[in-house]
Amino acid sequence: MYLKGQGVKQSNEQAMKWFRAAAEQGHVIAQFNLARVEQSNEEALKWYRAAAEQGHAIAQYDLDKCIIMNEALSNKMRVLCTVWDI
Repeated sequence: MYLKGQGVKQSNEQAMKWFRAAAEQGHVIAQFNLARVEQSNEEALKWYRAAAEQGHAIAQYDLDKCIIMNEALSNKMRVLCTVWDI
């Protein structure tokens, strides 16, 4: 709702707040949405991985795409991908 301003004033901050609250409780759609709007590559990868591990197909695809094509991954993230064995 907040992300697109559906029925409420549009607010990225509020959207992130609610996505994070639900994601931290294991809600797969919230994890996926948070990954998509996260500014930090490290945090985005964390939430893509969490959603992917729960079987979210698009998160699995996006995670693979990030890894295979090295999109938006810093050198630090490439090292983390190796450490995580993903």
